[in-house]
Amino acid sequence: MTALKKAKSIGDISRVQAIQRAESIALIFDDERINYKTLDKMASQSANGLIAAGVKKNDRICYLGTNSAHYFELILAASKVAGVMCPINWRLSVNEVLYILEDTDAKIIFITNEFEETVNKALSKITRNIPIININDFDDWRGKNKLTDPNVECGLKDDVIQLYTSGTTGYPKGVRLSNQSLLLTRERESQISSPEWSKWHHNDVSLISMPCFHMGGTNYGLSTLYAGATGVITSQFNPLNQINLVKKYGITKQFIVPTALRIMLEENSLSNTELASLKYISYGSSPIPLDLMAAAMKKFGCKFIQKYGMTETGGSCTALPPEDHTIPPNPKMNSVGKALNGVKIKIINQSGEDQKFGETGEIVIQSTGNMNGYWKNTQETKKSLLHGNWLKTGDVGYLDQEGYLYILDRVKDMIVSGGENIYSAEVERALKENPEIDEVAVIGVPDKKWGESVKACVVLKLGMPQNETKIISECKKILASYKCPKSIDFLSILPRSSSGKILKRELRKPYWLENSKQVN
Repeated sequence: MTALKKAKSIGDISRVQAIQRAESIALIFDDERINYKTLDKMASQSANGLIAAGVKKNDRICYLGTNSAHYFELILAASKVAGVMCPINWRLSVNEVLYILEDTDAKIIFITNEFEETVNKALSKITRNIPIININDFDDWRGKNKLTDPNVECGLKDDVIQLYTSGTTGYPKGVRLSNQSLLLTRERESQISSPEWSKWHHNDVSLISMPCFHMGGTNYGLSTLYAGATGVITSQFNPLNQINLVKKYGITKQFIVPTALRIMLEENSLSNTELASLKYISYGSSPIPLDLMAAAMKKFGCKFIQKYGMTETGGSCTALPPEDHTIPPNPKMNSVGKALNGVKIKIINQSGEDQKFGETGEIVIQSTGNMNGYWKNTQETKKSLLHGNWLKTGDVGYLDQEGYLYILDRVKDMIVSGGENIYSAEVERALKENPEIDEVAVIGVPDKKWGESVKACVVLKLGMPQNETKIISECKKILASYKCPKSIDFLSILPRSSSGKILKRELRKPYWLENSKQVN
């Protein structure tokens, strides 16, 4: 990996590995094995296809589909032409997909077959032509292009990936991540001073099953390739398939969200299965209940690492190491661990002043992984990125004397359900389009399976019937299903402060009485 420390772009990963580990298997997808030499050649060929489609430096390339080896090939190809890969959450509605296609000024979009109808509906509302390449036809598309590496100049600070997060104002924001952000995060993991659980080795076999439109899926794949290891890709998470792949390929490590971990534990076939190859399971995206953690540690028998970070930080910023995972649970398991190499964390109050150990405030992070900013959104970028490259996370917490970070609540009005970020403003905006609703406030409430679920507190217009099913159904016509309320409380009035602001904390209080934290 020494040569990779001089890499200037994500595209350099396959260039270097094609020399150092040419015949080693890079990716396995649908039982097809792709070695590093072949992966680099295919990336170059696809890069020339992007150029033929009119893609130039800093142009956005969209991908709407389930996980595949083609997705990682396209990241490398995009970097080789200094373009930017923009994966789209395939759970989004037509209107949400339309917004991202327009926001990115996408030059081309790649799709898996099941989302062809969604894309066609979205594109019917756009006047300009955006070429669509179905992954079923990908090999034919790639095969028409030259094999030579185009070698377009792509620098460390250039954007390479743009991931969309839900927006506090109801519109998703494009998070611009640079080559530096992603490469230095990988380099951080390989440092001699890094603990063994954070390092990657050539003989590691990772399971890439979390969706690649999130940081978890994309990051895990890039870590695998940077290390010259082997990544086994699943199109979507399936508990039985996960278990079978661990046994079949000797998976040594994987990243998973707590909801998926619970679903795996509930899989009956796991009861008589030994997963001896598994060394580490990293988990994150939302906190994990201690009872679930204890059950997972007992069943899987491997070491666990909790990660905390966000898209805007280029992935993980803290880690709770295996030695802090104990049965019975110890107090540190209520934390998200300590800062990783190259990361600094501090707590600030509302005036921006630093807080002392144990004092609560907003968590801010300084890291080489921090984003370049939000795409076409200078105002939100200025709100989030402070002087010195400190990023405001929107999470409330405190640091103890040993440097362990504890998260208590959110500054931003966000709900985390099944590892997905859902902003109440976005859901409220959709619900307000319903002519029967007078006022609405959306909150997150505890959910044993999903961590949190979306609840709408609704005041109906005079004479309107209380029809929960109909209101939720109408909302699903506007937003992705996972963002819509799972339940509705019908109220005569919403609690407000003296200034007229809706008191969501009062609405949430009855549901969180038994929880020490206001996040789940």
